Amino acid sequence: MVFTSPTFIVFFLVFYALYMLLQRSSSVKPQNVLLLVAANIFYGAWDVRFLALLWFSALIDFFVAQRIGKSTERSSKRLWLTFSLTVQISLLAVFKYLNFGIENFGRLLEMMGFEVHLHTLAIILPVGISFYTFQTMAYTIDVYRGKVEP
Repeated sequence: MVFTSPTFIVFFLVFYALYMLLQRSSSVKPQNVLLLVAANIFYGAWDVRFLALLWFSALIDFFVAQRIGKSTERSSKRLWLTFSLTVQISLLAVFKYLNFGIENFGRLLEMMGFEVHLHTLAIILPVGISFYTFQTMAYTIDVYRGKVEP
């Protein structure tokens, strides 16, 4: 959904009006639910398949933060943080750098005189993957450091 498209303008106006209506309620929770729904619709409008990746990334760090918050031993907290960082950086590496690595490895082999026919995986780069990956990692690190509660 492009920001300058009529679809986005209608989308924005509808959700903004709903947000303003919910702002009058005493609870903040309905607004948060509305923002979550709107964000998922907006992100899913580009490619709904990547919503699963977004949810997976967020759920990993949500559950890891819960485990860190319940852990009493520093070594256990560090283990959970390491697990989260490994998963998140691995996702980022696969989507951003796997094809790049395969292509450059093929070029290196060709420069060495080998004839290669490597195929990349045709991985589409999800919009904003770096942003939301680093955001979830920052949340987990903040929980680990005791700056925020899970």
